[in-house]
Amino acid sequence: MTGSATSGDGLSSAEIATLAGQLRRLVGDGLGVPNLPFVVLEALRGLTSVPVVELCVLDDDGAVLLIWRDDVHWRGWHFPGGFMAPWESIAQACARVGQRELGAVFTLQGVVGVEGWADHPYASPVSLLCRGVLDRPPAEGRFFPSPPEDLIKEQRTYFASIRADRGIVVDRARTSPL
Repeated sequence: MTGSATSGDGLSSAEIATLAGQLRRLVGDGLGVPNLPFVVLEALRGLTSVPVVELCVLDDDGAVLLIWRDDVHWRGWHFPGGFMAPWESIAQACARVGQRELGAVFTLQGVVGVEGWADHPYASPVSLLCRGVLDRPPAEGRFFPSPPEDLIKEQRTYFASIRADRGIVVDRARTSPL
């Protein structure tokens, strides 16, 4: 393809090469997922899926730990979570998110559900609902025996996945993302 040719989306091959070079530069600068600039993440929505870990911590009575979110996209209770870096295993991503959102070490026990978010406002995530335990009480959040009214609507189905606990076992020794 020459510099004047266009792809099906109207970009010339030169524009595509420039875009690809800029994306590679972001990765080289350490700005890939989960550190990707938000405006780039929004621009990629619908182009590719991004894995997300959602932490599921239960108390002794089976109530679920949720934390409060209040930003431009959501206001309500939600499962602690975050995007997975390409070099992280599921367990590593969970541990990073546990420290960041709960101030505790999260030990992965398994994946109890997988959900896609077709209508997510700024990404195309595939959420892995990860069950585990914390090494100390969380710095944030509250335990809920059932979904609260102001739970982010896309996460309401997680409660059913937790109750069903499909028992998907995760090999914590793996170092590859999945």
